[in-house]
Amino acid sequence: MTVERSHWWVTAAGALTSLVLNLDQATVLLGAPTIAEALGADLSATQWMFSGFLLPLAALVMLGGGLTDRFGASLMLRCGLALFIAGTVGSAFAGSMGQLIGLRAVSGTGAALAFPASVALLRVHLPAGRPLNVALGLWFTGALGGSAIGPLIGGLLLRAWPWWSIFWLSCGFALAALVPVLIGVREDPAPSTATDLRVLPSLAGSVGLALLIWGLISAGQEGWSSGPVLWRVLGGLGVLVLMAAALRRGAGSRPGVGIDRRRLAAGLIIMLLAIVSVVGTMFFVITYLQGILGFSPLVAGAAFMPFGVVAALISPFAMRLLERFGFGRMLGSAVLLEVAGLVLISRMTPTSPYPVVGIALALVGAAMSVFPAVSLHLALSAAPASRGGIVSGAHTVAIQLGQLLSIAIIGSLVASRVGGIYRSLLGDAGLDPEVPAEITTDLALGRSSAPPGVSEADGLLYEIAGEKAFTTAVGQAALIVLAAIAVVAVAALAVLRPKRAPSPAVSQAEPSTP
Repeated sequence: MTVERSHWWVTAAGALTSLVLNLDQATVLLGAPTIAEALGADLSATQWMFSGFLLPLAALVMLGGGLTDRFGASLMLRCGLALFIAGTVGSAFAGSMGQLIGLRAVSGTGAALAFPASVALLRVHLPAGRPLNVALGLWFTGALGGSAIGPLIGGLLLRAWPWWSIFWLSCGFALAALVPVLIGVREDPAPSTATDLRVLPSLAGSVGLALLIWGLISAGQEGWSSGPVLWRVLGGLGVLVLMAAALRRGAGSRPGVGIDRRRLAAGLIIMLLAIVSVVGTMFFVITYLQGILGFSPLVAGAAFMPFGVVAALISPFAMRLLERFGFGRMLGSAVLLEVAGLVLISRMTPTSPYPVVGIALALVGAAMSVFPAVSLHLALSAAPASRGGIVSGAHTVAIQLGQLLSIAIIGSLVASRVGGIYRSLLGDAGLDPEVPAEITTDLALGRSSAPPGVSEADGLLYEIAGEKAFTTAVGQAALIVLAAIAVVAVAALAVLRPKRAPSPAVSQAEPSTP
């Protein structure tokens, strides 16, 4: 095999891996209402379906990077894709939401190995310069393309086949990514045996995150002030704080690290809070399109595309725009775009015209094309070039953790509010506010129905009140997370105001997960 052909096999493996891992998350987001209805799941179980994948991905991706350094990129990419395929095939055969959650955790563990290995494969097997730059560009294209086209492809599948078809789609793309690794990638260079894997901190992080997410998700049903909820949240935070302290003590014992932790933390916090404000809201927009506006999965997928397409169109130019306009203007623009989009979403009603929703999705998508660039730039400016890989890995963790927290927090905000809003609307309409618990539970997933035994006219009023309660609860949650946007701006100002030196040039770095 010629060297040039080997380079193309490596490039294909990296781009396809990035494509499938982002396509999978996008199609599951679109298919969530269909999956929940088919498996008889409530909002809490649906949140766990997302968290089952994101939790091991967020907690173990740094361990995956260490294993890649220790055992080689091609080996760990094979293992990660094989594990992802196993979990995805199992998901297609899941007979209950509990089984699906467990199998999504298997897929998430595979993704935690495959993500860092796909980037390392490019850096190890391709020479610096044009071949590597082209490959990294295609890696980004695959990631953005998967997120952009995933809802539309998922909608096409769900139009013709049941919910499990989206997992066979992911499986097919994962097999396509595995082929070039198996037949076209040469043996890895001798890996480093001095890599600190930090297995115990990664496992402790998994336990801490699991407790924290358990507490946040259960708050939607048990109440935010419930004793068990508080103990789970505090216990999870306690484990994470102890883990962070241990890692910091270990880093402090090694000389020459050369990282400005204040700026690094600010960059990661900006990315995390920007994601927390969006992903959970987008889940409820998908639910709104299908459950309230009555769109089919295909039409909902097409209607949701402004979010992914706008992000995909702007992202390739984000770094150039950052160089031209500077950090402050770009961050301010991203904040304004996200605030405008979330305000529009907060004003959705059961009768809102779709163009308003489409504009909101486009605004938020534009913001999410800028936040990764500005946050990664700030984080990279805190470290020398030799530490760029570690910083990029931490940035990826911030993105995955933000998605995980977003689904848990915004989902619980909606679940904890929708029942009370519904009963209040029923009382205002002169209807009996005491309805079966399963009706209020279904409202959090946009499924509105009337209690048995009421007249047809009253039944229609119950359904209208349910739809209004859902959109109001989602709007309130969107407004609450706007506070996180304010924190983003304050955090950036707090870090940058004392720094009068010119902003360092934007660095070329390893890509982070979109």
